Amino acid sequence: GCRTLPEGDPKHPDIILISIDSLRQDHLSGEGYPRPTTPFLDTLAAKGTHFTKVRSASPWTLPAHVSMLSGRWPTDHGVVEEDRKIPPSLPLIQEQLQKSGWATAGFVSTIFVSSLYGFNRGFDTFEDFQISEKQNLLHPIRMSRIVDSSLDWAKKQSGKPIFLFLHTYDVHYPYLPPEGYEGHFGKQATRLELKYHSYFYYLEHPVSAQRMQKLQDSYDACLLSVDD
Repeated sequence: GCRTLPEGDPKHPDIILISIDSLRQDHLSGEGYPRPTTPFLDTLAAKGTHFTKVRSASPWTLPAHVSMLSGRWPTDHGVVEEDRKIPPSLPLIQEQLQKSGWATAGFVSTIFVSSLYGFNRGFDTFEDFQISEKQNLLHPIRMSRIVDSSLDWAKKQSGKPIFLFLHTYDVHYPYLPPEGYEGHFGKQATRLELKYHSYFYYLEHPVSAQRMQKLQDSYDACLLSVDD
């Protein structure tokens, strides 16, 4: 409430695209989930256009976000494995907006939406915080830093509409709530309980109800922190 952003132009609206990686629809309080995980998102949805039947173009981050920013199916753009990058010939929304007079910026928190794969193309400012593959699942860049960085950039823009792309990994595995949110919905899972083996391992070793509850408690705490 204390930050002041430049006035926008109704003919050329500011566009803010926020991606909450691994967000489950059935854990949104506004979708009937019994815990108050997303009071802000619920209010935002109530004031705007709320789409209830939406599916991701892919079940994992890299191809899903290439589709999100290009409007093309993974079978079309082809960026479906870790060793593939966005092809130079693939048009991206930020490039078109940049050419049309928008100031563009992206702030992201995983290597799979980073400059390594070509996501920086078309952004005047792009910050992936040089996250390495080794750091990727440790969540070194939290949503709070993403928001602060993007607001600092937006405040400096004047005379141009803005396109701002934010990506957060906070609710992605291994479900590590930031300081102040641990144990908010129940006892925080231990690192051993958070460790993921493989799909086939869990076919033979089903997760106990107690451990599953701890995982859900940790996930929900992460989601609340992002909503805040």
